[in-house]
Amino acid sequence: MGQNQANATALVVTSIAADSHPILRELARGSTGGGTAGGAGWRFLVMGDTKSPAAFSLPGCEFMGVDQQIAWGDRHGLRYAKACPTRHYARKNIGYLEAIRGGAKTIVETDDDNIPLAATGDRGTGTGEDSFYGSRDARKRARLVRSAATADAKGNRVESWVNAYRYFVKQSTLGGGGGGEPPIWPRGLALDWIFKGVPALGECPVQDVMCPIQQGLADDNPDVDAIYRLCRALPFTFERGESVALGSGAWCPFNSQNTTWFPQAFALLYLPALCSFRMTDIWRSFVAQRVCWANGWSVLFHRATVRQERNDHNLMRDFEDEISGYTKNDRIASTLAALDLPAGEQHVGSNLRRCYEALISKGFLPQDEIVLVDAWLHDLGKVSGAAVVTEVKPEAGRVQTTG
Repeated sequence: MGQNQANATALVVTSIAADSHPILRELARGSTGGGTAGGAGWRFLVMGDTKSPAAFSLPGCEFMGVDQQIAWGDRHGLRYAKACPTRHYARKNIGYLEAIRGGAKTIVETDDDNIPLAATGDRGTGTGEDSFYGSRDARKRARLVRSAATADAKGNRVESWVNAYRYFVKQSTLGGGGGGEPPIWPRGLALDWIFKGVPALGECPVQDVMCPIQQGLADDNPDVDAIYRLCRALPFTFERGESVALGSGAWCPFNSQNTTWFPQAFALLYLPALCSFRMTDIWRSFVAQRVCWANGWSVLFHRATVRQERNDHNLMRDFEDEISGYTKNDRIASTLAALDLPAGEQHVGSNLRRCYEALISKGFLPQDEIVLVDAWLHDLGKVSGAAVVTEVKPEAGRVQTTG
């Protein structure tokens, strides 16, 4: 597979849908320069799974089924495609690796139920904060939100969480001081923080900030947890607020539905496979934030540039799959915050591994997750042509999911 584009941007999706799927077709048109929301001339990669159709042909899209993924890995001397469990969202990792191997300088990811919004009106057509297909830059001028851990009555460290969605809703709905009943919160936010306020936007300085990970919101059916969906009404449309950069100590989950990644953070794309499907991108986000903060980087949140027409979900099954997050996310953040991680882009891969070692040691993930982490880091080094980490272990066979 090759790459023929001026801006070296790749769009990565995992899907088991057929090539007639209307949103996949829209993404293919947009990536090649057409589509209702404009176009970009991007490379469009779709990673299939065991339930994917045997035949898939869509102009403007490069599709790889499981057999193709394994053959691709063998051809390039890579490990992850064989080691990764099938029937899992984490096979999206293979798409990231192929994008990097093809020379991508920017990776944008979404899902097959997100539709790029038309670049009209005040959304503009210039940047990725205004339009899904807009130009992107890792260095942004944005409101910088920082926070700090506190101590409870027993002297235990308590992490500080920031509900970034609050910066994109009408302030009149938030109650006094940013408190009151929150209209919306992101999937993965520590539940005991959903009623708490956030730092006032006017008190957050506007700065030039390095943001190698940028999270766009989604209108209509945004990324919220099953508790929200069971108890509150949708659709929901966000306000077109200022972008905010979450800096050190400001924990907030981000997802894999409308997210931009730059080379400094490519190692952090790794999606863990041996956790709940509903937590794979959320737990990834916590690891990514912690490693970013070690380097003085922030995670940007910006206005919605997609709307979601959500695929069918069983909400009670989603709730069950999210229990591990409801009960563990705060402790995961504390575990990661306690790590002493060295600064420097050369340490990003080893810091990623240290984070997963810590999560495994605390029982949040099984030991086999490190086999997949090592396969990822090995392959990342091969496809990027750079030394990523030195602690990679010998090759192992496919890891099986549990449960």
